[in-house]
Amino acid sequence: MRMNLSKEEKEQVVTSVQSFFLDEYDEEISQLKAELLLEFFASKLEPYFYNKGIDDATSFVLDRFTTFEDDLYALRKRPK
Repeated sequence: MRMNLSKEEKEQVVTSVQSFFLDEYDEEISQLKAELLLEFFASKLEPYFYNKGIDDATSFVLDRFTTFEDDLYALRKRPK
C-alpha cells in the first residue's frame, strides 16, 4: 500500500519537513532530501496509521451496530 498525496499536499509536507530541519537543526535541506525523508518515514509509518484507521472504523461500526441492535429490539411487539 502506498500513501497517495496530491501534489499540493506533498508540497505542503515537504515544506514542513524543510522548516523542521531549519528550526530544529539550523540546517537547510533541499526539496529532494525532504521528499526522500518523507517517503522513508511514510513507508515506515503508513502500516501503523492504516491499521489505526481500520481499528477506528471497526470500533465505529461496532458501536453503530450495537445502537442499531438496541433500536431493533425496541421495535419488537410484546404479546398481549
